[in-house]
Amino acid sequence: MRMSAWIIGVLVGVSIVLTVAGQVLFKMGMTGVSFEGMTPFAIGQTVFLRLFHHWILLGILSFALGTIAWLMVLTRMDISVAYPLGSLGYVLTFAVGIIALHEPFSVERLIGVLLIMSGVIFILRPVG
Repeated sequence: MRMSAWIIGVLVGVSIVLTVAGQVLFKMGMTGVSFEGMTPFAIGQTVFLRLFHHWILLGILSFALGTIAWLMVLTRMDISVAYPLGSLGYVLTFAVGIIALHEPFSVERLIGVLLIMSGVIFILRPVG
């Protein structure tokens, strides 16, 4: 069965969204954790116990589902095109960080995101 281009595009988008969601959930699960003054053993113990926090578990699930979508993309798209498309996750993470997590905005970060987007546009242009 042949996958149409729009289905592949949807799978790319699903993969990116699920991966970004995983990162945000990881961030939420680690909020308030500090390793300052901890021994290496205590750090390892804290990280291990944090693996079972509900936000971390949801983040792992989100990453796993995003990976499944990504594997489907890789069966139908050149990696030299697919992998740079994945960098759109940086763009989405930037936006989510500012809007949902109230992270600071800076012009320098915005310029970096615009450069990433321009790179993706160049990669998507037809060859030849």
